Amino acid sequence: MKKRIMLLLFISFLLILSACGNSEEETEKETKHTVIPVETANVKQGDLIAEKVLFGQTQPIKQTPVLVSQPGELIKLEVSNDDNVKKGDPLAVIESTIPAQAQPIEQAPAQAAELPEEASQNSAQTDQQPKQQEQPQQPEQPEQPAEFEEPEDEIVEETIEAPSKGKVASLSQETGSFVSSDAPLMMLANLDKIKVRITTTQQTRTLFKKGQEVAVEIDHETYSGKILAIDPLPNENGEYVLDVSVDNENGKINPGEAAEVTLEKTLQEDELIVPSEAVITTDEESYVYIIKDSRAKKINVEILETQTEETAVKGQLKKENKVVIKGQTLLSNNINVDVKNAKDKDKKEEDKKEEDKKEEDKEDEKDGNES
Repeated sequence: MKKRIMLLLFISFLLILSACGNSEEETEKETKHTVIPVETANVKQGDLIAEKVLFGQTQPIKQTPVLVSQPGELIKLEVSNDDNVKKGDPLAVIESTIPAQAQPIEQAPAQAAELPEEASQNSAQTDQQPKQQEQPQQPEQPEQPAEFEEPEDEIVEETIEAPSKGKVASLSQETGSFVSSDAPLMMLANLDKIKVRITTTQQTRTLFKKGQEVAVEIDHETYSGKILAIDPLPNENGEYVLDVSVDNENGKINPGEAAEVTLEKTLQEDELIVPSEAVITTDEESYVYIIKDSRAKKINVEILETQTEETAVKGQLKKENKVVIKGQTLLSNNINVDVKNAKDKDKKEEDKKEEDKKEEDKEDEKDGNES
């Protein structure tokens, strides 16, 4: 009885092993015959550079207001908008009326002062004569109010000079108009340098430093700029203001133009660079697939730095390897692949067009010879 049971168990075990073996063979056959279409890109060796493009607007590097000391009438205007002036150049003449203060009229004294000799004689006589009964004092007469001369207003002319060099701007007054001392008569804009004002987030702001050089594109022309100032506090929109200075000696840049500021910062130097879309990350590992002998090979990598387009990694990769950038989620190790890159497809189409064109040229040439 025991022998029969043991025999049955042994036969069952053999059947199970046979089934497992067939399953593995079928899986291997399926794997060998399964072909996954993929697209690839080259592994690069080099620097991973972060590139940020911010947009702003050009402004004068400095604007100096021109003020008048006394309000008055603008009787002469020496300049107009867009004129270039130097420090000390006459800009305008203002005629002001200054009220004169009223002066009192001098009055003659009521009694003349006594002479010194007469005063001494009177004093001696008084000592010799017996003292007389004191007379009651007479009440004092009220003082007469002082009389004032009618004042005349003073009219003065003030020549306004340029406090600094610059280009005349914001001049809206005309000759004969009244000029107030509360608002600037005009502005002098220094355009030897241009300021580009941009706004950015706190995260991007940390990439910039005062004095750092950046590329500035204005009207399809690229200039070298330098970070002038970084506001440490955000504005009402929660953004940070950055000012970039650009030389404008040739005067080609005008205020109010749109500008693009591009910052390039090296994050990793001389490392393996792969497209970011090629990297697959799980809780346990990060890996890519490379193509070797028309099969996918899984390679574990260490991510050093990642950007939107590219990622710096360490791993068993070489510069000439091709990593899968499309179809990688369908892959497993050692599975067959069919590389169909868009560039290769475009190249094949271009080659085919060239061949067709050559055939047409040959036929045309043959027809011409026959005729």
